[in-house]
Amino acid sequence: QVLGVGSTSTCYRCLDRSTGQAFACKLIDKRAVEQKFKGLLEQFHNEISVLRQLRHPHIIFLKDAFETETRIHMVLEIMEGGELFDFVVNRGTLSEAEAARMLRGVASALAYMHSMGIIHRDLKPENLLISKDASTVKIIDFGLCKALEEHAQAKSFLGTRGYLAPEMLQRESYSKAVDVWALGVICFVLLCGCLPFDDDSSRINRKSAMAKFVLRFPRWAQNLSPHAKDLLGGLLDVNPATRLTAQAALDHPWLSGAVAAATNMLESPKALRQQLPRIRSPHYATPSAGGQFASCSR
Repeated sequence: QVLGVGSTSTCYRCLDRSTGQAFACKLIDKRAVEQKFKGLLEQFHNEISVLRQLRHPHIIFLKDAFETETRIHMVLEIMEGGELFDFVVNRGTLSEAEAARMLRGVASALAYMHSMGIIHRDLKPENLLISKDASTVKIIDFGLCKALEEHAQAKSFLGTRGYLAPEMLQRESYSKAVDVWALGVICFVLLCGCLPFDDDSSRINRKSAMAKFVLRFPRWAQNLSPHAKDLLGGLLDVNPATRLTAQAALDHPWLSGAVAAATNMLESPKALRQQLPRIRSPHYATPSAGGQFASCSR
Protein backbone atom coordinates (compact mmCIF):
# COMPACT_ATOMS: atom_id res chain seq x y z
CA GLN A 1 0.00 0.00 0.00
CA VAL A 2 1.43 3.36 -1.06
CA LEU A 3 1.20 5.98 1.68
CA GLY A 4 2.73 8.84 -0.26
CA VAL A 5 4.78 9.73 -3.32
CA GLY A 6 7.41 12.45 -3.47
CA SER A 7 9.71 13.70 -6.22
CA THR A 8 12.53 11.38 -5.16
CA SER A 9 10.90 8.83 -2.86
CA THR A 10 7.86 6.66 -2.28
CA CYS A 11 6.51 5.68 1.12
CA TYR A 12 4.86 2.28 1.58
CA ARG A 13 2.99 0.63 4.40
CA CYS A 14 4.96 -2.46 5.46
CA LEU A 15 4.71 -5.17 8.11
CA ASP A 16 7.19 -6.74 10.46
CA ARG A 17 6.57 -10.41 9.70
CA SER A 18 7.64 -11.55 13.16
CA THR A 19 5.20 -9.29 15.03
CA GLY A 20 2.67 -8.13 12.43
CA GLN A 21 3.37 -4.51 13.42
CA ALA A 22 2.89 -1.92 10.69
CA PHE A 23 5.59 0.56 9.70
CA ALA A 24 6.14 3.18 7.02
CA CYS A 25 8.93 2.26 4.61
CA LYS A 26 10.43 5.21 2.75
CA LEU A 27 12.28 4.23 -0.43
CA ILE A 28 14.63 6.87 -1.80
CA ASP A 29 15.74 6.50 -5.42
CA LYS A 30 19.41 7.51 -5.28
CA ARG A 31 19.77 8.07 -9.02
CA ALA A 32 16.68 10.28 -9.17
CA VAL A 33 17.95 12.32 -6.22
CA GLU A 34 21.35 12.90 -7.78
CA GLN A 35 19.84 13.81 -11.15
CA LYS A 36 17.29 16.26 -9.79
CA PHE A 37 18.94 17.58 -6.62
CA LYS A 38 22.70 17.31 -6.60
CA GLY A 39 23.96 16.78 -3.05
CA LEU A 40 20.55 15.97 -1.56
CA LEU A 41 21.57 12.40 -0.73
CA GLU A 42 23.64 13.78 2.10
CA GLN A 43 20.44 15.07 3.72
CA PHE A 44 19.02 11.54 3.86
CA HIS A 45 22.24 10.22 5.36
CA ASN A 46 22.17 13.07 7.87
CA GLU A 47 18.55 12.32 8.79
CA ILE A 48 19.30 8.65 9.39
CA SER A 49 22.32 9.46 11.52
CA VAL A 50 20.39 11.90 13.72
CA LEU A 51 17.28 9.72 14.11
CA ARG A 52 19.47 6.87 15.29
CA GLN A 53 20.56 9.11 18.16
CA LEU A 54 17.16 10.44 19.16
CA ARG A 55 14.65 8.63 21.35
CA HIS A 56 11.68 10.71 22.41
CA PRO A 57 7.91 10.09 22.51
CA HIS A 58 7.29 13.09 20.25
CA ILE A 59 9.97 12.40 17.64
CA ILE A 60 9.37 9.87 14.85
CA PHE A 61 11.06 6.54 15.60
CA LEU A 62 13.46 5.06 13.06
CA LYS A 63 13.12 1.29 13.26
CA ASP A 64 15.79 0.49 10.68
CA ALA A 65 17.67 1.90 7.70
CA PHE A 66 19.75 0.22 5.02
CA GLU A 67 21.17 1.09 1.63
CA THR A 68 21.62 -0.71 -1.69
CA GLU A 69 23.35 0.43 -4.84
CA THR A 70 20.21 2.18 -6.09
CA ARG A 71 18.07 2.91 -3.02
CA ILE A 72 18.02 4.05 0.58
CA HIS A 73 15.40 2.32 2.74
CA MET A 74 14.08 3.95 5.92
CA VAL A 75 11.69 1.97 8.11
CA LEU A 76 9.82 4.41 10.36
CA GLU A 77 6.96 4.15 12.80
CA ILE A 78 3.66 4.80 11.07
CA MET A 79 1.50 7.77 12.07
CA GLU A 80 -1.94 6.99 10.71
CA GLY A 81 -3.64 10.17 11.90
CA GLY A 82 -1.98 12.22 9.16
CA GLU A 83 -0.86 15.84 9.42
CA LEU A 84 -1.83 17.71 12.58
CA PHE A 85 -3.50 20.64 10.84
CA ASP A 86 -5.56 18.34 8.58
CA PHE A 87 -6.84 16.65 11.73
CA VAL A 88 -7.84 19.98 13.27
CA VAL A 89 -9.62 21.12 10.09
CA ASN A 90 -11.49 17.84 9.67
CA ARG A 91 -12.50 17.77 13.31
CA GLY A 92 -13.77 21.34 13.13
CA THR A 93 -13.36 22.24 16.82
CA LEU A 94 -10.41 23.01 19.07
CA SER A 95 -10.13 24.38 22.58
CA GLU A 96 -7.16 26.20 24.08
CA ALA A 97 -6.55 23.22 26.38
CA GLU A 98 -6.42 20.82 23.42
CA ALA A 99 -4.10 23.11 21.49
CA ALA A 100 -1.80 23.40 24.50
CA ARG A 101 -1.61 19.61 24.81
CA MET A 102 -0.70 19.20 21.15
CA LEU A 103 1.94 21.91 21.23
CA ARG A 104 3.36 20.70 24.55
CA GLY A 105 4.57 17.51 22.89
CA VAL A 106 6.32 19.47 20.14
CA ALA A 107 8.00 21.80 22.65
CA SER A 108 9.07 18.80 24.71
CA ALA A 109 10.71 17.22 21.65
CA LEU A 110 12.47 20.50 20.81
CA ALA A 111 13.79 20.90 24.36
CA TYR A 112 15.14 17.33 24.18
CA MET A 113 16.73 17.85 20.75
CA HIS A 114 18.33 21.11 21.83
CA SER A 115 19.75 19.47 24.95
CA MET A 116 21.39 17.00 22.54
CA GLY A 117 22.82 19.87 20.49
CA ILE A 118 20.54 19.29 17.50
CA ILE A 119 18.48 21.93 15.68
CA HIS A 120 15.75 20.90 13.25
CA ARG A 121 15.75 23.99 10.97
CA ASP A 122 12.58 23.04 9.06
CA LEU A 123 9.82 22.87 11.63
CA LYS A 124 6.46 23.44 9.89
CA PRO A 125 2.92 21.97 9.82
CA GLU A 126 3.75 19.24 7.27
CA ASN A 127 6.42 17.94 9.62
CA LEU A 128 4.00 17.33 12.48
CA LEU A 129 2.09 14.05 12.31
CA ILE A 130 -0.56 12.77 14.68
CA SER A 131 -1.32 9.26 15.85
CA LYS A 132 -4.49 7.45 14.78
CA ASP A 133 -6.13 8.03 18.17
CA ALA A 134 -5.02 11.71 18.09
CA SER A 135 -3.22 11.34 21.41
CA THR A 136 0.32 12.03 20.20
CA VAL A 137 1.98 14.55 17.89
CA LYS A 138 5.44 13.75 16.50
CA ILE A 139 8.10 15.70 14.61
CA ILE A 140 9.31 14.18 11.34
CA ASP A 141 11.75 15.02 8.51
CA PHE A 142 15.19 15.70 9.96
CA GLY A 143 16.92 16.17 6.59
CA LEU A 144 17.94 19.78 7.31
CA CYS A 145 18.85 19.28 10.96
CA LYS A 146 22.30 20.12 12.27
CA ALA A 147 24.34 19.14 15.31
CA LEU A 148 25.92 22.11 17.08
CA GLU A 149 28.45 22.28 19.86
CA GLU A 150 27.35 24.27 22.91
CA HIS A 151 27.16 28.00 22.12
CA ALA A 152 28.06 27.32 18.46
CA GLN A 153 26.00 28.82 15.64
CA ALA A 154 25.05 27.88 12.07
CA LYS A 155 25.12 30.04 8.94
CA SER A 156 23.38 28.18 6.09
CA PHE A 157 20.28 29.92 4.75
CA LEU A 158 17.62 27.23 4.48
CA GLY A 159 14.17 26.22 5.63
CA THR A 160 10.63 27.05 4.51
CA ARG A 161 9.25 30.50 3.83
CA GLY A 162 6.86 31.73 6.49
CA TYR A 163 8.70 29.86 9.24
CA LEU A 164 12.13 31.51 8.97
CA ALA A 165 13.36 33.44 12.01
CA PRO A 166 14.31 37.12 11.62
CA GLU A 167 18.00 36.41 12.22
CA MET A 168 18.01 33.97 9.31
CA LEU A 169 16.34 36.53 7.04
CA GLN A 170 19.07 38.97 8.07
CA ARG A 171 21.58 36.35 6.85
CA GLU A 172 23.17 36.32 10.29
CA SER A 173 24.57 33.30 12.10
CA TYR A 174 21.88 31.64 14.19
CA SER A 175 21.29 29.16 17.00
CA LYS A 176 18.63 26.79 18.32
CA ALA A 177 16.39 29.83 18.70
CA VAL A 178 15.32 29.49 15.04
CA ASP A 179 13.38 26.34 16.00
CA VAL A 180 11.58 28.24 18.76
CA TRP A 181 10.55 30.93 16.27
CA ALA A 182 9.13 28.24 13.96
CA LEU A 183 7.28 26.74 16.94
CA GLY A 184 5.83 30.20 17.57
CA VAL A 185 4.57 30.43 13.98
CA ILE A 186 2.99 26.97 14.26
CA CYS A 187 1.43 27.92 17.60
CA PHE A 188 0.00 31.12 16.10
CA VAL A 189 -1.45 29.22 13.13
CA LEU A 190 -3.02 26.61 15.40
CA LEU A 191 -4.58 29.26 17.63
CA CYS A 192 -5.48 31.87 15.00
CA GLY A 193 -5.82 29.90 11.77
CA CYS A 194 -3.36 31.95 9.70
CA LEU A 195 0.29 32.95 9.39
CA PRO A 196 1.34 35.72 11.79
CA PHE A 197 3.48 37.48 9.17
CA ASP A 198 3.91 37.42 5.40
CA ASP A 199 6.30 34.78 4.11
CA ASP A 200 8.56 36.96 1.97
CA SER A 201 12.09 35.53 2.39
CA SER A 202 13.95 38.53 0.95
CA ARG A 203 16.96 39.75 2.90
CA ILE A 204 16.18 42.30 5.61
CA ASN A 205 18.17 44.38 8.10
CA ARG A 206 17.62 44.72 11.84
CA LYS A 207 15.57 47.89 11.54
CA SER A 208 13.19 46.41 8.97
CA ALA A 209 12.93 43.21 11.07
CA MET A 210 11.52 45.25 13.97
CA ALA A 211 8.93 46.76 11.65
CA LYS A 212 8.09 43.55 9.81
CA PHE A 213 7.56 41.29 12.81
CA VAL A 214 5.05 43.21 14.91
CA LEU A 215 2.70 40.67 16.47
CA ARG A 216 -0.97 41.38 15.80
CA PHE A 217 -3.99 39.13 16.19
CA PRO A 218 -6.84 38.70 13.68
CA ARG A 219 -10.26 39.96 14.69
CA TRP A 220 -11.63 36.42 15.07
CA ALA A 221 -8.94 35.55 17.64
CA GLN A 222 -9.61 38.36 20.09
CA ASN A 223 -10.94 35.87 22.64
CA LEU A 224 -7.52 34.26 22.99
CA SER A 225 -6.52 34.19 26.64
CA PRO A 226 -3.82 36.61 27.90
CA HIS A 227 -1.66 33.60 28.79
CA ALA A 228 -1.77 32.29 25.22
CA LYS A 229 -0.88 35.73 23.87
CA ASP A 230 1.97 36.00 26.37
CA LEU A 231 3.42 32.69 25.17
CA LEU A 232 3.19 33.79 21.53
CA GLY A 233 4.98 37.02 22.39
CA GLY A 234 7.81 35.06 23.97
CA LEU A 235 8.13 32.59 21.10
CA LEU A 236 7.93 35.28 18.41
CA ASP A 237 10.42 37.67 20.00
CA VAL A 238 12.45 39.24 17.17
CA ASN A 239 15.59 39.16 19.34
CA PRO A 240 16.91 35.57 19.56
CA ALA A 241 18.81 36.44 22.75
CA THR A 242 15.59 37.23 24.63
CA ARG A 243 13.32 34.77 22.82
CA LEU A 244 12.05 31.92 24.99
CA THR A 245 14.09 28.75 24.89
CA ALA A 246 12.28 25.49 24.15
CA GLN A 247 12.54 24.53 27.82
CA ALA A 248 11.22 27.90 28.99
CA ALA A 249 8.30 27.53 26.56
CA LEU A 250 7.62 24.08 27.96
CA ASP A 251 7.52 25.56 31.48
CA HIS A 252 5.17 28.39 30.47
CA PRO A 253 1.87 28.24 32.43
CA TRP A 254 -0.24 28.07 29.26
CA LEU A 255 1.78 25.38 27.52
CA SER A 256 2.10 23.34 30.71
CA GLY A 257 -1.69 23.12 30.73
CA ALA A 258 -2.10 24.93 34.03
CA VAL A 259 -4.12 27.85 32.65
CA ALA A 260 -5.23 26.81 29.13
CA ALA A 261 -9.03 26.74 29.28
CA ALA A 262 -10.94 23.72 28.00
CA THR A 263 -14.01 25.95 27.68
CA ASN A 264 -12.39 28.54 25.42
CA MET A 265 -13.19 27.26 21.94
CA LEU A 266 -11.05 28.65 19.13
CA GLU A 267 -12.16 29.97 15.75
CA SER A 268 -8.95 28.71 14.12
CA PRO A 269 -10.35 25.47 12.58
CA LYS A 270 -12.69 27.52 10.37
CA ALA A 271 -9.93 29.93 9.34
CA LEU A 272 -7.51 27.05 8.78
CA ARG A 273 -9.86 25.45 6.26
CA GLN A 274 -9.44 28.51 4.03
CA GLN A 275 -5.79 29.26 4.81
CA LEU A 276 -4.28 25.75 4.82
CA PRO A 277 -3.03 25.70 1.19
CA ARG A 278 -0.88 28.79 1.71
CA ILE A 279 0.15 27.86 5.27
CA ARG A 280 1.75 24.66 4.04
CA SER A 281 2.75 25.80 0.54
CA PRO A 282 5.95 24.01 -0.59
CA HIS A 283 8.01 27.18 -0.91
CA TYR A 284 11.54 26.51 0.28
CA ALA A 285 13.69 29.52 0.94
CA THR A 286 16.64 30.40 -1.26
CA PRO A 287 19.01 33.34 -0.82
CA SER A 288 17.38 35.14 -3.76
CA ALA A 289 13.76 34.20 -3.11
CA GLY A 290 11.27 37.01 -3.37
CA GLY A 291 7.50 37.26 -3.60
CA GLN A 292 5.25 36.34 -0.75
CA PHE A 293 2.03 35.00 0.58
CA ALA A 294 0.35 37.50 2.87
CA SER A 295 -0.49 36.79 6.47
CA CYS A 296 -4.16 36.75 7.47
CA SER A 297 -6.32 39.80 7.11
CA ARG A 298 -6.79 41.49 10.43
